[in-house]
Amino acid sequence: FLSAIILMFFIVHAEFNREINYQKYRYTFKDPIAAEFKLMDMYFDGGYFGYGKDYSKAKLLAENLYSRDSEQSLYAGLRFALMYKYENENKKSIEILENLVKKEYPPAYHWLGVAYKNGDGVEKDIIKGNELINKAMTMGVIASSKY
Repeated sequence: FLSAIILMFFIVHAEFNREINYQKYRYTFKDPIAAEFKLMDMYFDGGYFGYGKDYSKAKLLAENLYSRDSEQSLYAGLRFALMYKYENENKKSIEILENLVKKEYPPAYHWLGVAYKNGDGVEKDIIKGNELINKAMTMGVIASSKY
């Protein structure tokens, strides 16, 4: 049993590193922006069982992507805000979410609403939280229907 677990770890490690190396190649020679997004997600989520999760690398990539003025930067901004939230830096997370709401990015309404409902980085305001979550729901954010 132990040997099976060790073997599985090595497979996960090899697969994650193979994907990282492919994305680095892609970044250099083919499609740098798409590769940056993929690397950001990989470092943010980690591979199987969270292997390879590295918020500091993910945050650098997200910050770089968020600083660009494009539609894709909105997604990166959301990831950037969530990284701050997971690191308990709620005020910075709120600042980014509020900026994304000004740009009418639907998932930002959801996450800002959740922050208001829970009092994460802002004064707890269930009414405002519900308004933001309802707005996200009307904009098509499926996760908002659970709140």
